[in-house]
Amino acid sequence: MAYNPPTSGFEPLPREGLHTDVAIRNTAQNARESEKHFRLIVDSIPGLVFTTRVAGEIEFFNRRLREYFGKSLQELQAWQTNDTIHADDLNYALDEWRHGIASRQPFATEYRLRRADGIYRWFQVRVVPGRDENGNLSGRGRRRGWLTPTPNALRTSFTPVPLARP
Repeated sequence: MAYNPPTSGFEPLPREGLHTDVAIRNTAQNARESEKHFRLIVDSIPGLVFTTRVAGEIEFFNRRLREYFGKSLQELQAWQTNDTIHADDLNYALDEWRHGIASRQPFATEYRLRRADGIYRWFQVRVVPGRDENGNLSGRGRRRGWLTPTPNALRTSFTPVPLARP
């Protein structure tokens, strides 16, 4: 018995629909490749970098930052309520963060951050809102940030080693 496809109620796809479908697939593929390229670049940066959403929630961070803190994205997103920031610095850090986000301007502050091994180190936290070529906020209000150890961090992490005498 031969298969007879139905002949009523079916319309052939317009040629332009096929082209649109291919264009959508190509756009999606290009986006995935662009994301891979972006991650490769950001993960090769020796610093600790992140992006936040409009309200300041962390949305992305590089591999170095993840390794430094030893926390997942969900844990880092809860930085306001966990031990990421030293307890003595938390209220100050929250006030600075809120003020910086509300001002819509670049800001920098310092506080102690907890390393994966439980040691707190001083860091300067810098956050810059995304802007277009005319200086207007762009990127749907996202901010780019980075963490830099401060001289206090370097001093507290330095352990003198006695020199051997000949």
